[in-house]
Amino acid sequence: FSINQDPQPQMRRVSLSRDGKLFAVSSSGGSAVVYECSQGSMLLSLTPNLSAYTFPASANIVSLFFRNRSMGLVAPELVLIRVDCSIQREQCSNGPEPPPPPPSQIPSNHLESLHDSVVASTFSAVSSFSTSSSPDHHSTTVITSCRPHITAATAASYCSSKQILVVAGVDSTSSSRVLPSHPVLLLYSFSKNVLSEAPISIISCQHPVLLSSVAISPNGLEIATVDIHGNVWLTEVDADTHASVSEREFSVDTYFESKVVSQVHWWTDSALTVVRHNGQLSIHSISDFSNLLGAASEQFYSPLTVIQCSNQERVFVLEVEVESEGESGPTVDSSAQAGADSGLESPAVFRLLSLVRLSIEEMFEKKIQMKDYGSALLLAKRYGLSTNHVYKQQWQLTPVDRYSIQDYLKKVDDIDRKS
Repeated sequence: FSINQDPQPQMRRVSLSRDGKLFAVSSSGGSAVVYECSQGSMLLSLTPNLSAYTFPASANIVSLFFRNRSMGLVAPELVLIRVDCSIQREQCSNGPEPPPPPPSQIPSNHLESLHDSVVASTFSAVSSFSTSSSPDHHSTTVITSCRPHITAATAASYCSSKQILVVAGVDSTSSSRVLPSHPVLLLYSFSKNVLSEAPISIISCQHPVLLSSVAISPNGLEIATVDIHGNVWLTEVDADTHASVSEREFSVDTYFESKVVSQVHWWTDSALTVVRHNGQLSIHSISDFSNLLGAASEQFYSPLTVIQCSNQERVFVLEVEVESEGESGPTVDSSAQAGADSGLESPAVFRLLSLVRLSIEEMFEKKIQMKDYGSALLLAKRYGLSTNHVYKQQWQLTPVDRYSIQDYLKKVDDIDRKS
């Protein structure tokens, strides 16, 4: 399937369902599309009515993710959090219409007005959107609001194992219009697949800087945030009350002093995936801040979007390469990509990549399958692995001559040379 070019690619959000069957992507302006990965066909399209918004930017989506059938749902559910503090839930199904849920499971705020009468006139378009889908698709919409706790949402994250949603936003209780207000984290629960009407916990951050990214750990006990200056913070959460226990700054600039952090995601309960504006990706231990990838990071084309995966020790990466003359590798300047993504001067290539943890033996076999024999030999030398498999593979794929005998066959030490 194809993704339309966006004049503001930094507003793009993407998500992949746990079973890999559905892919969702949003764009600036607040629209979102869900695709079936097997056929590349559109399953669902959501478009807000921007003319009804006082501020069109309020319709932008700050986060979207899938909730799956394993959580007791009759069909996968797409959840979208918008700048205007609305939480929109769309059921994604390409089968027959499911039976209605029991009355006790229908949320009281189903399709109700999102705000009180004071703010309804300003944000009257929160529930104003159009939905189009494939002919056999059935959609059910449920909308909730984070107001009056915050005035605008800036980021969100979902913990599937604990069914907890974290929404970061601007504190609505601040009376100052000059000094910046402290960011607030709202924690919601999806108990019995019904989103709690009120937050189960409200955490006020200590630093007065807006948050641009938030991620809750798989065990639900740590919340990582990134402010607009690229500083990373860790907030420990109590397992029972979900209240803040401590907050500390997370130092990740040991190796990349001039690279600003843009996103954080959890690799495991004890390690963070850190993404930078220039396309660099690193994985850091939260205990000693060390980079688990070594002194170097993984370099991707920028702008870079990381898709949080439900499984630990794996993330998906959506990178954008702008084809231009003279470039031979990933760039460290995102301005060219951002400009090309808004126009048609240079073609852009999107790649969905996977970063997954492998054992040394698995990596060794993977390098051989990819015919990267040089890297395989380096791994064998460093970790004491047998090189026989490498030379046998090269021998089998090379015409027999004195050079192949010398370079490959003679280096295999587990064959009977007399025969």
